[in-house]
Amino acid sequence: MFAVNYLSTFYFVNLLLEHQIIKPKNSIRPRLIFVSSESHRVNLPIDYDTFGQPIPYSAAKVVKFYGYYKLILNIFIAELNRRYANEGKDLSVFALCPGAVHSSISRNAPTVLKPILWLVFKAFFQTPMHASKPVEYLACSTKMEGQTGNYLHMMQDKPMSDASLVEVDGEKVWAASEQLLENLGFEL
Repeated sequence: MFAVNYLSTFYFVNLLLEHQIIKPKNSIRPRLIFVSSESHRVNLPIDYDTFGQPIPYSAAKVVKFYGYYKLILNIFIAELNRRYANEGKDLSVFALCPGAVHSSISRNAPTVLKPILWLVFKAFFQTPMHASKPVEYLACSTKMEGQTGNYLHMMQDKPMSDASLVEVDGEKVWAASEQLLENLGFEL
């Protein structure tokens, strides 16, 4: 969950920047858009001693750790914004939570539960097409030109959690991520 929800994004964005595939200060300002979650508002401190190490947890704690990894992602997003955006003049960095999405996440659920889950998802979750609207807006809207650091929750501007915006944590998460990738044999 850590690699999917955070580390792969950190690595990929840094490769894009290093190889100048994303070029801050272009006349057409690049926009980086990250899909996060409101669950990033989890109240858990970042454990830098075990950063990136597998954490065993039960199914009952999936949401807690999902939120923890989305918090780490949002801390990275805020730090990326501080390092590269220059108030939207060089790069635009956006994040969003699309809300609950009726995806195929229950595909491996027990067969007996699948019809019930499908009904719940159909009734209370939005379609992937509808959930993609904030991404489309952030990517294409002229209203977003020159802006950066915006976080949308279901198309509504909302600040990220206070924990996401702590500058010292941004620096620590970045350094811990670089160290972890180095330890795993990946170069930045």
